[in-house]
Amino acid sequence: MISRLTSRDRNAAKYYDTAADLLALEGDFFNAVANYEKAARLHLTGKYPNPYRVREIWFKAGLCGLATGDLVTAQRNVQTYRQGDPEFERTRQCQLLLDLIEAIEAGDHEAFSQKLFEYDKVKKLGDWEAEILVKIKSQISEADNEFA
Repeated sequence: MISRLTSRDRNAAKYYDTAADLLALEGDFFNAVANYEKAARLHLTGKYPNPYRVREIWFKAGLCGLATGDLVTAQRNVQTYRQGDPEFERTRQCQLLLDLIEAIEAGDHEAFSQKLFEYDKVKKLGDWEAEILVKIKSQISEADNEFA
């Protein structure tokens, strides 16, 4: 019974993760974050927790949080992820999220691009991440235009 439950949880986590990926690509970032967080909880509470997978999921959730345009919630989410796993705070993914939040708050396109460039030199960004990051960066441009 335990191994069957573990398998069910693993399948559920995959479902939530995949659904979140698709929701994000469609621009439904709030629901994407909710699904990523469900997947992360399943990975954390399973019989064999996988913190590395959780950190990847939190990174994607963090990007979606930024894509919502709600920086306060995005910051709060990143803080929650850091509290959920103190090691997450020391990852490149967490540092990139924090750097991007700072660049967005400052409306600094160059800092945003530079941080992505530095991150990509060490760990290549995938197609999914690149697409979400383009959406996030376009919001910086939209915010600049509102005050021009």
